[in-house]
Amino acid sequence: MPESADPVPQRRFSLSRSQLMWATLGVVVAIVIAALAFSNLREVYNSQKDFVVGLLASLAGVCFTRAFSRTNEDAALDLIRRAPPGPVGEALDDVVRRRLDRDGVFEGIALLERNVEAAQDRLSEYYHAQSQVLDFYRHAPLLRVVVSDLDKVFANAVTLRRALSGTGGPERYRLDPEERQKLIGIRRDLRESVGRKNTAYEALARTDAVGPEAWDVFAVMTGDVLKAEIALEGLLCDHVRFPPEETLRSTVDYLDAARRRAEEFRAAIGEENSPMVFDIMLADLSSAIDALRRVDLPDADSPRRGRSRSR
Repeated sequence: MPESADPVPQRRFSLSRSQLMWATLGVVVAIVIAALAFSNLREVYNSQKDFVVGLLASLAGVCFTRAFSRTNEDAALDLIRRAPPGPVGEALDDVVRRRLDRDGVFEGIALLERNVEAAQDRLSEYYHAQSQVLDFYRHAPLLRVVVSDLDKVFANAVTLRRALSGTGGPERYRLDPEERQKLIGIRRDLRESVGRKNTAYEALARTDAVGPEAWDVFAVMTGDVLKAEIALEGLLCDHVRFPPEETLRSTVDYLDAARRRAEEFRAAIGEENSPMVFDIMLADLSSAIDALRRVDLPDADSPRRGRSRSR
């Protein structure tokens, strides 16, 4: 743990604004007492000396009492408001964390993380199961929005727990900004390729050129493309849950398998029956594979491993 900064020197005695006001008022009253001994009101003072002096002395005592009472409490509050570094600040943070832990805040956040992560896993399983359904593309965009929203919730929960606990929490992988921009461009091109696949499906569905076996090959190709798309989304989400190198490798494998299935499908129906948009989609898949293989993720590391490497 890095050493904390040197604490700010604390004054042994300090007054708040209200205390300073009362102290000033007490001094003024004391000055009035002294002035009365030499003023034109000396006759009044002489005639009622005990009463006047006693009254003013009592008033001065009240002022000084208000000024110097509860000094320790006010000094502590002033110290807390200034949020000092060092042992005092760490002690205050520890008190807050213990209070949050006692109130069940950390347990609630951990439960939220587990529930959101479980929901992400269930949605991912459903997405993979439905990816080979030929008309699933009509519902896939809405499902991807839900997956993205859950990812944002999970990332916010992780960030909140780290901020409150002051610990690292679960590992979170990060991407180099330059490589991330490359992946964003590839994702955009891949979405265009998926759109062309859907257009090709709608065009071929209106013909008799595709037999049942060829449609099975098309369904497998569709599943591989959609799995690659959702895997690439996982690399660009707010909270990267899995090692980026492995996810990138899986994305390339899915697209490579989809390209082979696309070539088999075109051979099965005959090139003369293959729409131009399908040929463009096939070229897009090849370009996406080549682009992904050129992506280098040397800094796609978790914070914990990144720190250990910098020691």
